[in-house]
Amino acid sequence: MENKLEKKKYSNKLEILRFVIVGVIATAVDLIIKIIINTAIGDSFNNLNNGDSLKTFIGYTCGFLIGVVVNYLLSTFWVFKNVKDDKESKSLKGVLLFLLFSVLGFLIGLGITYGLGYLILSTSNINIIDFQLFPTDGSSIWEYFVDCLSNLNFWCYIIVFIIQTLIVLVWNYLTRKKFIYKAPKQD
Repeated sequence: MENKLEKKKYSNKLEILRFVIVGVIATAVDLIIKIIINTAIGDSFNNLNNGDSLKTFIGYTCGFLIGVVVNYLLSTFWVFKNVKDDKESKSLKGVLLFLLFSVLGFLIGLGITYGLGYLILSTSNINIIDFQLFPTDGSSIWEYFVDCLSNLNFWCYIIVFIIQTLIVLVWNYLTRKKFIYKAPKQD
């Protein structure tokens, strides 16, 4: 009995590790797609507040959707191996639930980012909402990154990003495990 419990704990740890790896891969795909699309349509990534938000929206939406597809495929075929009904998780219902929970996770992350961003701004002069992630002054990405290392806005942005990423990671894992990739009942 104890051996079964140890095996289950080990299996769950591996599942969570695979889930985190897939999250990193899907996030990288999301970011790369955003960069490619926004570069192709001439967006500097810093246009949310200067009237060119449609281009930014297109890049973010495409990146998100392709990231979700990658995440779904890797989650279905690699992360969640101990599933009660494999066919249900691969059904249209499973795909739609995956997309719904992903969109809700995205909105939760957005709410956390903007909520904490405005809270920080209202209590200090630190502005992560208008923080520009890419250079607009003609400097190279490397020069801009080095400058960011001494910028308090950058570090607050990174801290908020980490907080929202961890919360959304937990949301995504729990909703997928409970509603899409349900484990079989134990004896």
